[in-house]
Amino acid sequence: MKYGFNAIADLLKRSMVLIQEMRLKAAERRGETSLIDWQEKDDGSLVTDVDTGNEMFLRENLTAGGEFFFGEESIASMMKDKRNAQVAQEYVDKALQGETWVVDPIDGTAPFAHRLPLWGISIGYMVGGVLRDGAIALPDLGQCFLTDGDAVKMATNIHAPLDEWRWQTLTQPVDVWNPGRMITLGQRFTRERTLPFKNPVMTPGSAVHSLSCLLTGNAIAYVGHVKLWDIAGVLPMLCRLGFRQQLLNGALMTENILRDNVFDLDMMSDECWALKDTFICARPNVLEYVRARL
Repeated sequence: MKYGFNAIADLLKRSMVLIQEMRLKAAERRGETSLIDWQEKDDGSLVTDVDTGNEMFLRENLTAGGEFFFGEESIASMMKDKRNAQVAQEYVDKALQGETWVVDPIDGTAPFAHRLPLWGISIGYMVGGVLRDGAIALPDLGQCFLTDGDAVKMATNIHAPLDEWRWQTLTQPVDVWNPGRMITLGQRFTRERTLPFKNPVMTPGSAVHSLSCLLTGNAIAYVGHVKLWDIAGVLPMLCRLGFRQQLLNGALMTENILRDNVFDLDMMSDECWALKDTFICARPNVLEYVRARL
C-alpha cells in the first residue's frame, strides 16, 4: 500500500473502531471501570492484547503491496530471538532501503491500559530511510492528524462518519520563548533529569500525545527519549510545520533516519530502535533557548 491521504484516514478510522470493539469486550469481562490487562515487556514497558491485535490489523492492510513493516510489537518479538539476529538485521537493512511502514499500534500503552485518554496510534511511511509521510490519531481526544502533500491537516470530529470529518490545515506556531508556556516531557527524562525552567510541564506517557501538542500550539517544546515507532507518524508533520529536532549530543534529527544516524539500528543491541540521546523538539529559536540551558 502506498501512502494516500484518504486511504490512511480510512484505515485510521477502521483501526479506531477495532480498538473500541476490543475495549468493549474487555469491559464485558471485567467491568467498565476496570483496568485493561497488560503484560510487562523486557524493557519495562507495557503491552496489551489491543496493541498486538491492532498491529496485526494495520500490518495486514499496509503491506498488501509487499512493503516492509516495522511494528513495535513484532519488532520486539524479533529482538527476543538472538539466534535469528542476522536474519532480522538483513530484514531491517533491506527495509531501510525500500518502502516501509513504521507503526506504533498504541503509543502510550500505560495510560491506555489505565483507561486514561492520553494515547494514540502512529503510522509513518518511510522510503529509502526517509520518513515521507505520517499520520496519528488520538481517539479518546477526538483528534486525527495527517500529512497531505506539503500540508498538515487535522480533524477534530473523528467519531463522525469519515465523509463528515472536518479538516483544517495547520500553520506554523510562533517561535518565541515564553516562560508561561507548557513543555511536555518524556517519562525517562522525568525520572532521570530535572528541567531548569519555571514553565508548566506535563508527562502524559505518550510521545504521540506530547508531540501533537506542539502541532496545535498547546505546548512550546518537548524533551524526551523515544524509539523510532514513537515518532515515525508525527515527525514528517513536525518538519513540515517548521519544528527542529536536536539531540543533547548536538546531532540533528530530520525525516532522513538513515542519513542522520541518530537511532540505534543494531538488532543485537539492547537499545535497538532507540534514540542515541535525549532530544528536544521545538521551533528553532525556542530549541536554542532550551538546549543552551540543559
